[in-house]
Amino acid sequence: MGYSHNGYGYPNDGSGVYLKNSISSALVRSNTISGNAPYGIYVYYGLAPYLVNDIIRQNSTNIFSVRGLEDVEVSYCCIEGGFAGTGNIDCDPCFVDSDANNFHLKPVSLCIDAGDPCAYYGEETDIDGEPRITNGRADIGGDEVTKADYNGDLIVNFLDYALLYDEWLEPNSNKSLDNDTDVDTDDLVIFCNDWLWTSGWTENIGMLLTQPGSGDMGMDAQIAESFSDESISQYSQEVMTDAVPEELPKSVDGPFDIAQDGPMSNEHIEKMIDWTQQLWQTSPEIQDMIEPKDLQQIIDSLEEKLND
Repeated sequence: MGYSHNGYGYPNDGSGVYLKNSISSALVRSNTISGNAPYGIYVYYGLAPYLVNDIIRQNSTNIFSVRGLEDVEVSYCCIEGGFAGTGNIDCDPCFVDSDANNFHLKPVSLCIDAGDPCAYYGEETDIDGEPRITNGRADIGGDEVTKADYNGDLIVNFLDYALLYDEWLEPNSNKSLDNDTDVDTDDLVIFCNDWLWTSGWTENIGMLLTQPGSGDMGMDAQIAESFSDESISQYSQEVMTDAVPEELPKSVDGPFDIAQDGPMSNEHIEKMIDWTQQLWQTSPEIQDMIEPKDLQQIIDSLEEKLND
């Protein structure tokens, strides 16, 4: 069985995935295939493929097989125009910026946590080299979303922090990180652990875009022509310029060692209170976004846990 997974196929003048005379059914899993002409996936005879966890949209023709599509098995995919099969959806995947070839998913995407719940992913990683499952269930497409990156700019920083706190204690929020609907201290724990996470996309995309296709499937090397080391570097600098100011103490800007299972210890709560206060005090950007009274509400919530 051939295997194509965890990648992007876009945009070129051929096919995102090209299967020719396959003697076994290829598994095409966890890919984002968009902007290809004339085909997103082209099957030239041979056995039909299995498509799982793929986003296939905005291609001139999304899926084509010279023998027809009756034998193409599709499940847990986001396909423009729809496709019969278990778990398939037809919706806007909410790419961060497809015009700039940034096919990461925004936090509002319905593709998040909508992949095959029964599949085994082992040590597979997404396009950023990150674990295939980060929130209990795989996402559809080549990107596994880090939920704390609310604004989709490929870094978890004070901009995301302000968005989290803007909905603090909201009972029905799409900012929740712990798979419920409210925003509270449990979400803050997860956010702290993701603090200053940065996407590996700007490094990995250069490598992927310059690799020629191999075997029955793969991206066409000509798609790399619109990308250069200079443009990739420039994009990387642009998305990283909003990082937290350098004057933040090391204990503040580093990742938190806080267990996400079970009750938090008083030590962890005290660390979070200290982190929250220092971050606000040392970041003019956060001071502009969060009123002191709102910050105090967060600290009060944390101090209540100290007294539980």
